Amino acid sequence: MHPDSSVPNFKPIPIQTLAIQPLAIEIADLGKRYESIRVLDQLSLSVAQGELLVILGESGCGKSTLLRLIAGLEPPQHGTIQIAGVDQSRVLPHKRDVAVVFQDGNGYEHLSVRQNLELAAKKVGGRCQIADWVDLLKLGGTLNQKLAELSGGQSRRVAIARAMLSGKSIVLLDEPLAHLNPSMGEEIRELIQLVHRETNTTFVYVTHDSDEAFYLADRIAILESGKIQQVGDPRMVYDSPHGKEVSQLLGTPTVDILKLPRKWIEPDDQSDVGFIECGVRPHNWKIHRIEIDLPEHSTSHPQGLSITDEGLVVIGSIVNCRWMGSHWWLAIACTYPEGSKGIDQLVKIRITCESHGQDSHESNTLERQLVAAEYRCRTRNGSQLFGYVEAIIPRKSIQCFSNG
Repeated sequence: MHPDSSVPNFKPIPIQTLAIQPLAIEIADLGKRYESIRVLDQLSLSVAQGELLVILGESGCGKSTLLRLIAGLEPPQHGTIQIAGVDQSRVLPHKRDVAVVFQDGNGYEHLSVRQNLELAAKKVGGRCQIADWVDLLKLGGTLNQKLAELSGGQSRRVAIARAMLSGKSIVLLDEPLAHLNPSMGEEIRELIQLVHRETNTTFVYVTHDSDEAFYLADRIAILESGKIQQVGDPRMVYDSPHGKEVSQLLGTPTVDILKLPRKWIEPDDQSDVGFIECGVRPHNWKIHRIEIDLPEHSTSHPQGLSITDEGLVVIGSIVNCRWMGSHWWLAIACTYPEGSKGIDQLVKIRITCESHGQDSHESNTLERQLVAAEYRCRTRNGSQLFGYVEAIIPRKSIQCFSNG
């Protein structure tokens, strides 16, 4: 989708570094409780003018509560919220320079789309042109329909149009893609990106979906346990997460956590004892070998984790194998490398045949092995052992978090 250059109110965002932009929002030491439950705890965060900041966190981590506090829909117990340099922690919602797009849209369900848009524009003296937003958001065929009659995608479009027609310089979006089917979600996501780029409006967008965050964000703020754990551009947060909790929020599928012997990760450490929690991402594994047809009564085979100069090697039993359309997903199980310590590990592997630089013959061979593994998974009896996998992940792809 391309911007409509005939729309007079749309201005491209100048190419500037966020670091030199003035702040649209500055939050300091923000706290919120519901009775004995602490939802936000001494939270601090800043948002630059014109930025699209995505707040990423699990359900129940306080994302929506934070948006409600910024919008003035609820008061904080302590801390400050400055908007354009002015403390507005106790300012009424309608007096803040903030619009909100709620999860299920917003507006007057008994009124038509046209009436909803006219009301939003009227509040700011009608200086925004409704026709521009109707064209951009493709609402022309819905203007005479009541809001209650719209589909989920249409209601989100109306909510975005109402927010932009309000004339506010900050728009808060509370999981606007929730409950939409994938294709509609992608369409609305692209529209949000387009509107942001064309208007230079400050957007604060909350979600639990890291794919949405990576697609949209100038920066991502990770919210966990009521605090901002990390803020940075998407690649920096993905490549250098501050701890395993952050890493497990990022990517699909998420990172697997393994306890590896310290001597493997830190060979120069003279103590030679203990373990380090490490993260490995399923798509970084490279399969070296798959054996499918084991002897009929086989119950075990050589397995485990080991370290080489190239990286971490796993040999494990195939637990599950599924074709996911664009890639294969494998789950394998192996025992801990020092059996006396003894924890069974479950290592997930995601692989696409084209992603490992194999030539055509090798790729086709691997594909046939994976097809056979999937068939055996679907038809085996109980926990019958039928095959194993040997795979390696480079040392540089192992993320180390803490001592075990």
